[in-house]
Amino acid sequence: MFEPILGPLVRSWRGVALDMEVRYALDALRKFHINLLLLDGAVIGRRDIDKVDVPVLAHVKDVRINKYSQSITEPGFRDYMNKALQVMEEPLIAHVILETYRSSNKTSNNALITKPYVVGKVGGRDVYGFYVQYIPSALPIYVEYLGDPSLIKDLISALAPLSTMPRLGYPAPLYIVDRVARVNSDFRGMVRLIMEKLGGDVLSELRGMYLRMNLNDYVKSN
Repeated sequence: MFEPILGPLVRSWRGVALDMEVRYALDALRKFHINLLLLDGAVIGRRDIDKVDVPVLAHVKDVRINKYSQSITEPGFRDYMNKALQVMEEPLIAHVILETYRSSNKTSNNALITKPYVVGKVGGRDVYGFYVQYIPSALPIYVEYLGDPSLIKDLISALAPLSTMPRLGYPAPLYIVDRVARVNSDFRGMVRLIMEKLGGDVLSELRGMYLRMNLNDYVKSN
């Protein structure tokens, strides 16, 4: 009975927290030499984020809206994502894609990202969305990026060595700031649950579709 009242309040407080992060970031940018701003949570929806004049990588742990798949422009890749979304959530689809790419291209150590697409705008500037897998087997993280798209691969490569500990597959600076973030916790259990619920045939079919449709162009190795 309290949800109609508490719901808007919770969303309001979350918005205040996100805006405070941006204000702190703008203050730090005035005082220190900073090359990259890391954020916990999406770029889109933050007030004044367009005033940040360095590249922004915002890592989203809890994906509730399929921004990435909705922004894909190539029909073949979009159809693949739409079919896969009928049986699993977007981050797990990204895991299938990136692990299939690793297997088919014998890529074991590199950080991988899916092809970035424009998922929205802030202050007239494009915001790019993609999934990143910093280390093999880790659950990919949805990232929103604000800045020069030609820098994405280099920035991800620079972050990859910082994403092996203390939390595998998640940038250490963000983990240290927010120790209670439960990114990739019990990932094996999640996969096992999906396997039990859907059966191994579903994942095999998705991997087969990936290879038949030659979707390697939508993954980038760093």
